[in-house]
Amino acid sequence: MIRLLKYYAVFAVGYIPLVILTMPLFISWGSKRNFVEKAYLYFIGSPFDYSKSLWLILANSIFWFTTFYGIIFFIRKLKRK
Repeated sequence: MIRLLKYYAVFAVGYIPLVILTMPLFISWGSKRNFVEKAYLYFIGSPFDYSKSLWLILANSIFWFTTFYGIIFFIRKLKRK
């Protein structure tokens, strides 16, 4: 459990500054975005819209950490079989 919290802390330390530092880019990209920009915005801004509250950045980081950790966990399980 402690190891999981350490992994989350490392993920959050990278994710939260990434969101804060790239917020101005969202406005400058405009409405015509390519696939990479759409994927990046989806990763940063969903599933919770943090324009209402900055606390939702933390909720997004928890969601994405859980998603990525689950994917990595199941890939490791499949490789061990």
